Amino acid sequence: MAGGGGTRLWPASTPTRPKQLLQLSERPLSTQLLAAAVERGVAWCRSERIFVVTNIALVPAVEAAAPDLPPANVIPSRRPRSTAPCVALALLHVRQRPCDRGCTEEQVAKATLTVLPADHHIA
Repeated sequence: MAGGGGTRLWPASTPTRPKQLLQLSERPLSTQLLAAAVERGVAWCRSERIFVVTNIALVPAVEAAAPDLPPANVIPSRRPRSTAPCVALALLHVRQRPCDRGCTEEQVAKATLTVLPADHHIA
């Protein structure tokens, strides 16, 4: 989940550069919160299986922050929503994608979805 209106850390965050796209530290290995969330996901699965739901206006910035994700895996949301609708939108997209390993419908129905908000710092 990489939505948000850019109001939580104002003036550092703005509608065009919300918290998840900020680099919150000046340490050499510091990264944007979104990139860190994608890295956590890659620890469990391939980047082709990671999806990001974001504000439609932020799609280019999200694609730049997570260049290893296929562009089709960045899901634009036309309206700001809360967590549950965001997760539902992601589920709809995941269910519509053909399984690249020949999974059965039952296997797809039993798959696990992990939700990683992109604006959380996890040390």
